[in-house]
Amino acid sequence: MLQSFEVERFRTFRHLRIERLARVNLVVGRNNVGKTMLLEALRLYVNGGNPASLARLLWSREELMPPRDILLSAEGESEGALLHASSLFHGAGENGTHDRSFQLADPSEPRSALTITLFWQPDDALPYLEIERFGEHERLSSGELSWPMGLSLRRRLSAWPPFLSPQGMDAAAMGRAWDALALKAGEDRVLRCLQSIAPIERVTLIQHPGRRAHRVVMVRMAGRPEPVPLKRLGDGTTRVFQLALALEMASEGVHKAEYDPHDLALDERILLADEIESGIHYSALPEVWRFLLRAARDLDVQVFAATHSWDAIEALQQAVADEPAGSAQLIRLEQRGEEHRAILFDQSELPLVTKHHVEVR
Repeated sequence: MLQSFEVERFRTFRHLRIERLARVNLVVGRNNVGKTMLLEALRLYVNGGNPASLARLLWSREELMPPRDILLSAEGESEGALLHASSLFHGAGENGTHDRSFQLADPSEPRSALTITLFWQPDDALPYLEIERFGEHERLSSGELSWPMGLSLRRRLSAWPPFLSPQGMDAAAMGRAWDALALKAGEDRVLRCLQSIAPIERVTLIQHPGRRAHRVVMVRMAGRPEPVPLKRLGDGTTRVFQLALALEMASEGVHKAEYDPHDLALDERILLADEIESGIHYSALPEVWRFLLRAARDLDVQVFAATHSWDAIEALQQAVADEPAGSAQLIRLEQRGEEHRAILFDQSELPLVTKHHVEVR
């Protein structure tokens, strides 16, 4: 489990240090303060700068457009894919050159620090990334960032560690995650999570009748003879299902263990969720948090979630009341000019935050 985290010169962060981390960490703060970027930094730190994950970050912000210009490009055109990676670095070009670097670290484990450097001189050789960890150096060329590998492998490589966006998983990702849990204890845990908000007796996935590669999540409800699509129960129920699936993925290490040969990745079980409350009714949030707190402890998974919602903060305070010390904390990101800082509220302080409506968002 990560004990602390430090970011230097990554995206919006010139420098950010979080002195301590809990089992469950809820990140809050104003718009554009860097909540999602902190989750991105944590993901890169754990997967060791995986090329597929780097490209996925650029895709997510439309800094690199998939798929034709990357997957089908000629060698000369793929050079541009690496140059787009410059957006990952804070203060590009400040020193009059195009070389730039960022570092991600857990200060309690300095040997695990990850440093990524972009080397590019316009009149010199082709650009390349250098990834450094454990005293090892790995060079990443333009072609490698352009992902010259099979599509299914690319998807799996970019899936570790699990990162649940506000839009959630696509159908293919849900199918792969569910198949990995088939007939295991994780399948029962996912069902129990759903049962905390709806009277669901069974979950299964079936082939979509009109789309070969698409599967539909079906559930059987108590007192109803016919199964219904999960999505019929609303966005919130689908979101809870995906959160439970993602937690199991983090615990099992499904994608990392089977598909990721990246030598610089860390053996950490973490789940990342952006706008964790997305689609979930406020009245269901305390039960969702209770499930996540228990399951994260039992499965030895560390959770990092971001939110804009006061309801999510109040629900966490309610859920964590009976949990052991160190189970959860609030991380408030603040920014003044180029300076960022993290204000920490441990679980013993959450009742004061909610009682007095201390503004932490």
